[in-house]
Amino acid sequence: MNDKLFLKIYLPALEKALANDDVDEGYDVLLPMDYIEDQTILSEIEKYDKEHYDKFYLFFELVYGYFDAKAHCFESVGQYTVAEYREKLVKSLEMYKVILTIPDNPEE
Repeated sequence: MNDKLFLKIYLPALEKALANDDVDEGYDVLLPMDYIEDQTILSEIEKYDKEHYDKFYLFFELVYGYFDAKAHCFESVGQYTVAEYREKLVKSLEMYKVILTIPDNPEE
């Protein structure tokens, strides 16, 4: 698996999680990984996440910080309100979606 394949699978799952982030069943806000139904793909994504966490550190910190705050009904994450933190996450998500549109070989 490479970065683009990881993002191609992970970003839509993140979008689904964000679309449903108001559903809280007792500290059980669903994470992006919960929206990947194929267990084989999920295992590969989880493995890639662990092996390449440092590469996507800031992005993952936004994801996990946001969903942790939602699950525990926190009003803020650090110096940001949860709504502001969500905006930061969405902007980061949009940036990665743009990266996916860049060809692997720009000369093609």
